[in-house]
Amino acid sequence: MDALHQEEPNSEVWFGFALIAEHYGVLDAAEKMYSRVEKPKLDYPGTSYVIAQQHLTVLRGNVKNSTKAAGQQWTPASDHASWSGRIGDCCLESAK
Repeated sequence: MDALHQEEPNSEVWFGFALIAEHYGVLDAAEKMYSRVEKPKLDYPGTSYVIAQQHLTVLRGNVKNSTKAAGQQWTPASDHASWSGRIGDCCLESAK
């Protein structure tokens, strides 16, 4: 922020802070920070806004609720590990 001479974080800074909070499992803070990412005038897939909205959907959705019910804490790392394992299994099956 100092390098850009900003007094307040912009959307990209909020997005970065949210990713860090989500990575460390501070999901309520991540949700608030993702909510601060503003929609740009020209919106397209891949903007920080679109990605933030996708993260908000996951944070507010079934993944968070189902893991809470099971007494577990959802983190992006645990989600990535489960997906990469399934993807790896799929790729190994097709290579046989």
